[in-house]
Amino acid sequence: SECLDEPQSGIASLSSYLTSIPSILEKCGDKRFHMIMGNEAGDADSIISALTLSYVDTVVVASHRKSDSDSDGNGNGNGNGDLPISIPLVSIERDDFPLRRDVVLLLKMAGIDSDKLLFLDDDLITPMTNSPSNSDVNNDDDDALLKITLV
Repeated sequence: SECLDEPQSGIASLSSYLTSIPSILEKCGDKRFHMIMGNEAGDADSIISALTLSYVDTVVVASHRKSDSDSDGNGNGNGNGDLPISIPLVSIERDDFPLRRDVVLLLKMAGIDSDKLLFLDDDLITPMTNSPSNSDVNNDDDDALLKITLV
């Protein structure tokens, strides 16, 4: 997909992946998304699980995109360039995040800039979840515009 640059196809680390998410959302706003988020309490295990699952899903999807584009030797795949783009979402508001001191410390120890994470109330997320064009949320439909996975 033309909106995906190196961050999706050549991901070096979890940190670089998370840093790339806002620019991917800005460039790919008309694409299908797979939003991965933890529970509403926003505790450490759910936040870390959402970030990690989204990263792993992205690496797997990127490998499928690459293998599909190489499938016939001419760069013509079987259409899986339309696979949803995985986006991790912290399921609390940004202002509440500093109260999750355990998560703040874990991310700092892992070298992850928490300012780059996406939260429920971020401007990039609100239009996706409130837009009539993205009201097609269906976890059983592979063609849905927005798929949500709770971890």
